[in-house]
Amino acid sequence: MKNIYKDYAQLRRDIALFEEREEALRAMILKDMQDNKVVREEFEFGKFTVGARKSYTYSTKIKDMEDKVKIAKNKEVEQGKAKAQETNYVVYKPVTLE
Repeated sequence: MKNIYKDYAQLRRDIALFEEREEALRAMILKDMQDNKVVREEFEFGKFTVGARKSYTYSTKIKDMEDKVKIAKNKEVEQGKAKAQETNYVVYKPVTLE
């Protein structure tokens, strides 16, 4: 019988390596596109587009409101008003060599 646990562990290692390579390539592609001042590149195997994402830093007034919501949520949990939903999942932690 195949060891599905070992197969899973190997797959996670492979995925991590692919993700590292993908991140490096993505950074090189972005730099190349910015250096060449292009927003879109199209090839026979696919299209690449430079995207932008905004992020915001909020005032202390908003942060205080968020804190109040967290406190209110915790109170509802403690009082039994909040409805819990439980989902099962697998946690995997690779062996670290020291």
